[in-house]
Amino acid sequence: MNAPNTHSLTTAAVVAHAKYWLWKAVTILILAPIYCSVIAEGLRLLVAPLGQKIHKLPIPAVSMFGQYQELRRLDLAIFMAVFLLVAVWWLWEQLLKFFLTLDESFDDSHWDTEAYRRLILILGFIVLGADGCLFYTSLVQLGWGGTKLSLSAMLATAAWLAVVVFVSLVSLKLRKSLDKR
Repeated sequence: MNAPNTHSLTTAAVVAHAKYWLWKAVTILILAPIYCSVIAEGLRLLVAPLGQKIHKLPIPAVSMFGQYQELRRLDLAIFMAVFLLVAVWWLWEQLLKFFLTLDESFDDSHWDTEAYRRLILILGFIVLGADGCLFYTSLVQLGWGGTKLSLSAMLATAAWLAVVVFVSLVSLKLRKSLDKR
């Protein structure tokens, strides 16, 4: 009698894992190109050195990128945007856990929970604030002709941030269903 129950739990766990990883894959495939192109443009506009081409870096193996037309356009901004994407998605999940879970369940790393919470809040404020500013700056410069204040760009930025929070919230909810199994 226990064997069928164990099998169904295993099947349920497999389904939960499949849902979680499918959600992650789909959201990354859809949102990462949008994020990276917009944020990379914002980085290029605000931090000019990030527009430097990869093949011009004084790194021996990387200089060969200049030989290939597809790789000649790669610059530092796109790599920074990918790094920011990972940081932003991780921080949103951490902030959601911060606000939506109990103290005992927040910190699974066995660190000082209060210090960890403060660090997450500080990092979240800095990185997520910078993310919103980069997105807004890129939209204003590319789509609205460089105007300093644009209601449309503000609304688009707010919508983008809401989508990222939504993706993080769904990911966190799916992750919690994995922890229950």
